[in-house]
Amino acid sequence: FSRSDIRYCIQRLLLLLGQLPSVVLKMEENSSTPTIEVGLLNGNELTASSSSGDRGPCGPSAGRMVVKPWKVIVSVVLLGSIVSIDLWATSFLSTAKKSVRSIEANRLAKQRRIVAFDHCNVEDGTSRSMVRFVNTTTVAIPHLQEMLEKKQCLSVKQQYHFFSKKDQVLDWIKSSPKLRPLLNIRSSYLLSKYFAYVLNEKYAFRHIFKDGGTTVEYQLKERGKNFHQLNEDVLGNDMKLVAVVRDPIDHFLSGWAECGKRLPKFLVPQNNTSYDERIQMWLNLMELQECGRHFDRALCLCSDHSLPQAVFLFKGKGPGTTVSTISLFCFTMKMHQRYHQTNIHFSVFLKIHPNLEIVGHIKELDGVLELVNFGFNSSISTGRNATENPVKATHFPKRIDLLSQNTLQKLCQFLALDYYFFDFEPPEECHSVLEGRNSSGLSLAI
Repeated sequence: FSRSDIRYCIQRLLLLLGQLPSVVLKMEENSSTPTIEVGLLNGNELTASSSSGDRGPCGPSAGRMVVKPWKVIVSVVLLGSIVSIDLWATSFLSTAKKSVRSIEANRLAKQRRIVAFDHCNVEDGTSRSMVRFVNTTTVAIPHLQEMLEKKQCLSVKQQYHFFSKKDQVLDWIKSSPKLRPLLNIRSSYLLSKYFAYVLNEKYAFRHIFKDGGTTVEYQLKERGKNFHQLNEDVLGNDMKLVAVVRDPIDHFLSGWAECGKRLPKFLVPQNNTSYDERIQMWLNLMELQECGRHFDRALCLCSDHSLPQAVFLFKGKGPGTTVSTISLFCFTMKMHQRYHQTNIHFSVFLKIHPNLEIVGHIKELDGVLELVNFGFNSSISTGRNATENPVKATHFPKRIDLLSQNTLQKLCQFLALDYYFFDFEPPEECHSVLEGRNSSGLSLAI
């Protein structure tokens, strides 16, 4: 630009910004820029004059220019609006760019973790869900990272769900009059008598009936170690506990079949009773608080094999007091009457066993044992196989497809503890009867 161009552009800019009439911009003559004066003309017109009449790129130059004041105001408003929009757009674009960069960074990070744990893309869990487990929990989950590294994806689901929700679930059930009876399910002294197998100096295997106990026993026996189960009082309070779980209904039916094999005279059908009716009869027996008054004592004791698995993981008030001890005390005739008269709820004494450290999946029992430095010998027999036992295979098959909707719903209600404490999906028919659950899983109302 020439000197006249610069001069005239400054002149037009002053007009646009509507400078005060008294403003006078003077530049020294030796600066090669002429003097520009701005003032009011007739009180309602703005005038600008300069010492040069050259034509420049900013518009036609003249010694005198007249502009209406309202035009100046409109120009200023428009300019201010344009500037405001420009600043807002700049800020918005800057924020959007940061968000996009953050989303992209998270996506790449997830991709890297998914690649690292792509072995978890199995029937009961996906690599994406595994990533969610690792990233969202604020609770310290023991052995979770080791399980991921060892590709124990089914156990990751159970370990994460149980240890991240156990306290919330237990408090929620205790506070609900409708759900509290779940904690008073009948059980016997057997839960405390056959408490655990000692694996090594630090860990013991908590024996949930029908969840790998015989397999662990065979492993210990082969090593020449003590393969007998210890009472909880004998075991002491220093041992850390390891347990595995399985699908709740599958576990219930497995316990039913075990008792059918042991006591066939009571459970093998003698007439044309349907499969659904037989399961309803077994469930009715399980729900009796005073089973021994109506059925054979051996049958009542055996029914512990079909209890919800979560019951085995409780501990009562004080050392060595399990849920079975409380049940024996609570449901004597005298205390049973007192319980109803005074509305005392013995469930308030219950808590999750403080020594419990691992809750894995039974399908990964070998890997779970290796987490606690107990090498699993795959050449040793895995224990009882229902399909190889003729009584179980013939008279006690696992046929969930033969159960009516009503039986399934009653079964899920009885096993509700397992669906709350563990990560197993109940049958679709049960979603409406499991309080606090919906089709996407557990949603605690706390």
